[in-house]
Amino acid sequence: MLLGAAGPAAAASFLERLERDELQFFPNDDPAMKAAIAKARATLPDFLAKAAHPRINQRSFALKVEVLLLDGRSEFIWVTNFANVGDDFIGLVDNEPRLVPGLKRGAFLPFRRDDIADWLYLEGDRMVGNVTLCVLLAAAPDDLRSARDHFGLDCSQLAGAPQ
Repeated sequence: MLLGAAGPAAAASFLERLERDELQFFPNDDPAMKAAIAKARATLPDFLAKAAHPRINQRSFALKVEVLLLDGRSEFIWVTNFANVGDDFIGLVDNEPRLVPGLKRGAFLPFRRDDIADWLYLEGDRMVGNVTLCVLLAAAPDDLRSARDHFGLDCSQLAGAPQ
């Protein structure tokens, strides 16, 4: 499972590597990540309703979409400016894909509801959603505090999540 975009910069903080859009590798069968994805999928209808009719202080709605690779792995891609009819979606790729051949930032990506692994939006200065990031940051307490302080990321939405 590939989340975000990791490389050789081991000395950099996890958040710095995410800001540079580096790949982050994660096991496909990790129970915490599977629980986070299940949480995001369970709350997707509420997110989609908010995206369709945002309040004045809500913006930057995005979906994290799982794209299956031929070798059985997945790359997760952030998509913005999305639209859907039923279970069919299309949106603009909002990060630089590394492993999906021919897919680039700014391209249209069609996908299905079952491909959605996470979502996020900004409400004022606070990030809502992005539960998969909470799992990635669980092993990096300093970065988790930094994300909470900088983005207003609330990881308490996941049972047993660190704060």
